[in-house]
Amino acid sequence: MYENTHQTFFKEELEKIYRTKFLYFMIPLILLSIAGVIDSFYDTAGSRILGALPILIPAFLSLCYTASIMWDKDLNFPHIIQRIFFGGFLIALPLITLNLMVILGTWLFPGPRAAVTDTLNHYWWQETLLSHFLLTGLVSFFAQAVTAVICFFIIVLPVLAVRRFHVSSNNHYLRKVNRLAPVLFFLGLSCFLTGQAVNTYVFRTLETGHLFDIVRGTLSNIVSGNISQLPELTGSVLFSAGIILFIISLIQVVTPKVQEIRNSRSEQP
Repeated sequence: MYENTHQTFFKEELEKIYRTKFLYFMIPLILLSIAGVIDSFYDTAGSRILGALPILIPAFLSLCYTASIMWDKDLNFPHIIQRIFFGGFLIALPLITLNLMVILGTWLFPGPRAAVTDTLNHYWWQETLLSHFLLTGLVSFFAQAVTAVICFFIIVLPVLAVRRFHVSSNNHYLRKVNRLAPVLFFLGLSCFLTGQAVNTYVFRTLETGHLFDIVRGTLSNIVSGNISQLPELTGSVLFSAGIILFIISLIQVVTPKVQEIRNSRSEQP
């Protein structure tokens, strides 16, 4: 019964996306993805972004679907889990399968095949058809899964904490604490993950002990017109702000419990 409920939900979601009015939104994305697969045969130097679309479009679908959780009217935790699972593993699966079939079909034609085999260091292709086939499928699948998780923690949870407090803190004790606590917690989580992602992107390992040196040096460069360190400053500030918000939310959660213990002790004879 439980498994049938999940299967029905996933089947209905797939039909809604690929067989209803959403198909008008999907058709351009499907065509772009197929064009990217075909172009990856000929773009030997990697000068066009089309070759990345078979990976970027599944991630984009996962992002849009996961973000749409924020607008659901009737939310509960099982439903949220179903939506995250579908957005992370299933929503782009038909498109990924189609891309892999297009790879195989295009390989059968001598022209595209020669463009790959006659190039020593092809930008988009691995050494063999099998390795490229497997890598494209795995990376596309991984991209949609990671995008769903990142979107949920960085975008959806903070918004749910603000707009859907009863969902984010559906717990008897949490309902007693300051309403600000879960909001600060999820906003802190969003800042923390975003800041760490930015710092990872600029290839710097953040050391919080050097934060003020980073801020001072970066502000000096910005004032002088050099904004090259602005991403580093942004990541460092977001990372530290996330930690501060975590601490404040922890205080908000712990304080009522401490006060309750004190009151119970004071009432004892």
